[in-house]
Amino acid sequence: RYIALLTTVIILLLLVSPLTFAATKEDSFSRLKSLNIVVGDEKGNPHYDKNFTRAEAAAVLVNLSGLNAAVGSSKGATQFKDVPGSHWASGVINVAVQTGIINGYPNGNFKPNEYVTYAELAAMLVGVRGYTSELQGTWPNNVIVKAAQLGLFNGFPVSDFNQPAVRGNVFIAANNAL
Repeated sequence: RYIALLTTVIILLLLVSPLTFAATKEDSFSRLKSLNIVVGDEKGNPHYDKNFTRAEAAAVLVNLSGLNAAVGSSKGATQFKDVPGSHWASGVINVAVQTGIINGYPNGNFKPNEYVTYAELAAMLVGVRGYTSELQGTWPNNVIVKAAQLGLFNGFPVSDFNQPAVRGNVFIAANNAL
């Protein structure tokens, strides 16, 4: 009896433990880096506490979607007046926009160096997961609710979705999206 009870307890702990421990920013970065989704800076440093730009978000989400093979042939002229063809992210921006992962602004700008907010990140990740067409309600509440349902922001608190997304949290959210 005791052996059966002990075996049952061990099995339950093994099944429950992955659900109760969220991945850290370090674990998430390491996993994403091993999958060639993120690279860090020129030295490979993740800079966990820095804000994430819209161009960086486009790059991560294109890689997360498995569309990185299309980036090279998409590099060059963009539809945005603030993203020249020579911009380092022109290829990922073109792929991200063509696939609906991310959008520009009505004034014809993309704002590649602006910081992405948590609400924008929620919209992008929900889109990458393929749930955009079924969303109801108004933006940004609809994408925030769906992101919460999918557990995309598990592992870090977000008190204001209009604040810039911090790199460490983006890594966790992208890892959760996998």
